[in-house]
Amino acid sequence: MGQACELLAAGITRKMDIGRVCAGERSDVEYFLETAGLGLSAVVLPAGQDIRKGRLGNVSAAIKKLFELKPGPMEFELDGKERITANTRVVTVSNAPLVGMNLLIAPEAKMDDGLLDIAVYDEMANTDLAAYFLATTNGRRAYHPNVRFYRANRVVIRSAERVPVMSDKDVIEDRQELEIELIPRAINAIVGNGMALSLPVEAVPSVPPLAGPQPVPDNSETAMEPEPDKAAAKAPAKQPVPA
Repeated sequence: MGQACELLAAGITRKMDIGRVCAGERSDVEYFLETAGLGLSAVVLPAGQDIRKGRLGNVSAAIKKLFELKPGPMEFELDGKERITANTRVVTVSNAPLVGMNLLIAPEAKMDDGLLDIAVYDEMANTDLAAYFLATTNGRRAYHPNVRFYRANRVVIRSAERVPVMSDKDVIEDRQELEIELIPRAINAIVGNGMALSLPVEAVPSVPPLAGPQPVPDNSETAMEPEPDKAAAKAPAKQPVPA
């Protein structure tokens, strides 16, 4: 707690990225800091929040929808160039490595690198998906050969059927096509030293103490030339000696 207070008092901010979900019209948008999801992830990830907060009625509905969703063909367009396809029911698009109850679903994601980390869970059964997400709890890194990762600033996702969508903890109306993009350096935030930064806190100016002697800033690069000696400045100029 004391370190957090010192960090807040220092007021050292970092530029952070945020994600934007465009569902249909460009004016119909949702923003996220952590993760947006499509398909099963829009069911499973919010369910973790419901379990933690005791909203068991919502969990029952999520479990029912879990078994209703079937894998289907999806197309992904990355930055308007690369196109990939998969037979899946789960897609996560992450700005941060962790989501919900510390699920490490995007191990390489950084919140200040200008890129989204897209994970496609291709041809995975319910049991495989459940085991994979369980393996990522408490920030643990998991591996499955059918989980494919991509990086882009913008991704357009098209599904053969309408599927549920989420933006952080907010569930959006089911969609068949979705555009998700990153807004680089969109907000200023006071942050600690976490895995979501490409530049660790140790690499930025250190937090000064709240009391006692304060460090003197080093202005050597912009230091002015030293003032001339005052006595010398007041001395009359020497007159030339006549020949």
